[in-house]
Amino acid sequence: MAKIDRKIGKSRAEGPTEYWWASPRGQTSALTLANGTCFGVDFTGASGADVMLVTTGKAKGQTVKLSGKTLTFYFPTVDRGPDVRTDGNAAVIGRQRVTIEDGNLLFRMRGE
Repeated sequence: MAKIDRKIGKSRAEGPTEYWWASPRGQTSALTLANGTCFGVDFTGASGADVMLVTTGKAKGQTVKLSGKTLTFYFPTVDRGPDVRTDGNAAVIGRQRVTIEDGNLLFRMRGE
């Protein structure tokens, strides 16, 4: 297993959480801070990695533009993460799709 780099980003935001969503089994979760910064985590493995982190904040990782925002994807459990590409209004990583709706991250696996 790859060594986890605990210094992947230095984003810091003050204020309350405006939005927080977790899937029924807790395999995906997303939150949006008061300043609009979004964070998400995916433990489904649908991306091709055991763990996928995504943020609109400043961080190291693969970036794509989506809905006018830059999303950064990081895969802490692998040396080289799966490729992130865009398809219309979604970032596609393996079978996982990430969109921004109403300013919040949303995870949807292909076929659901």
